[in-house]
Amino acid sequence: MIDTERAAKAIGLFCRLNIKGRLNKSLSPGETAILLYLFSEKTVHTSVEAASYFMVSKPAISKIVTSLEQKGLISKRRSETDARVIELQLNDKGRDIARSVLESFAETTDLLKNMIGEDEFDSFIETIERANIIIAEELGV
Repeated sequence: MIDTERAAKAIGLFCRLNIKGRLNKSLSPGETAILLYLFSEKTVHTSVEAASYFMVSKPAISKIVTSLEQKGLISKRRSETDARVIELQLNDKGRDIARSVLESFAETTDLLKNMIGEDEFDSFIETIERANIIIAEELGV
């Protein structure tokens, strides 16, 4: 039986290792997450939507968005349909970095599939997906 402390350490280390090895060194984990969010979503998004998606405050997202804009990775523009809304868009440099990070995640996925076997890896992913559903329901998100 796995105790709570051991489980928390194992999950935490897995997350840290996966992120640490995949980050563009000039970006924080939050900045990388926003780039990936904007890259993977095919629609235009706002800071409010990003804050909701990541379950963080709008000021926290605004700080990250400002940093990404200063680094020349995203741009902000007023919505054509509602001037009060600021839309976030990746530029070419931001897309290139996001693509690079995703390729790195794919390498990790391939490594895990090869080392622990595809069936066990699929089972691992299914377990994480079920855990995400349980936690999301518990949190009401």
